[in-house]
Amino acid sequence: MIWFIFALLAGLGSATYSMFAKKFQKQIDKYVLGTGVFFTSGVILLTISLIQGLPPLGPLFFPAGLISGTAAAIMTYLLYKAVDLSDISLVDPIRAISPLFVILISFIFLGELPNTQGYIGISLIVIGSYILNFQKANIGILEPFKQLFTNKASLYMMGFAFLTGISSTFNKILVQNSNYTIGSAYANFVVALIFLFLIQVKTEKKVRHYKKHLKAFLTMGGIAATIFILQNMAYDLQLVSYVISVKRTGALFSIAYGFFMFKEKNIKERLLGAVIMMAGAALIAFA
Repeated sequence: MIWFIFALLAGLGSATYSMFAKKFQKQIDKYVLGTGVFFTSGVILLTISLIQGLPPLGPLFFPAGLISGTAAAIMTYLLYKAVDLSDISLVDPIRAISPLFVILISFIFLGELPNTQGYIGISLIVIGSYILNFQKANIGILEPFKQLFTNKASLYMMGFAFLTGISSTFNKILVQNSNYTIGSAYANFVVALIFLFLIQVKTEKKVRHYKKHLKAFLTMGGIAATIFILQNMAYDLQLVSYVISVKRTGALFSIAYGFFMFKEKNIKERLLGAVIMMAGAALIAFA
């Protein structure tokens, strides 16, 4: 059960991260923010690992980190492109199906398969998350998937969901070939370097632009590093698909943040999705 607590706390961390991202993206270019946050998170994780002592690195450490980091960079880029092209609330429900891709890809590379109760729990979390998001957007239940044929943003979000499976699976391979910190530090640096390249090529923003945003980088980088540690400890103890599914319940913490901190309304309309997600999490906890 300790893995469940780690995954749940990672979900809370993700909701907190999103809250700060919502705040800082109003002040900072999202590509600059992403680069600074991933780099800062990598430095924090590397520092912790150096203090603990570097572990022996397995043969799959470098390729797994490169794949995981590259997938995470592409995921983030696709998310940003989707935000640029469409109202994110119209396409965000598609992200809810990411645990289904995680099941497939973790089976291919790790040989992991949930049991029957686990499948039911994951399905409930996917359904609950989808309901929660499409109710928030005030759209038809199938509208996000209909838009796959008419809206590039929806295709980008489908790519994001698929790459979640790759990034998560290879994150676990990183943990198996190192420890909870050094592998994620490596993957974070890969993401930061890719984003730095994109910034220099596409936006012509220079490195000096980073100096005035250190507070944002330290805040979000610290949260991200904490999420990686919690998530990796959960990976070490349980199936990737279970961990990612429970982490998705971070959406419930986002609702709480929206209600108590941003005074968002229409919370009652999202309760059905929230209840279904909690039921799914409970089933996974005892699977």
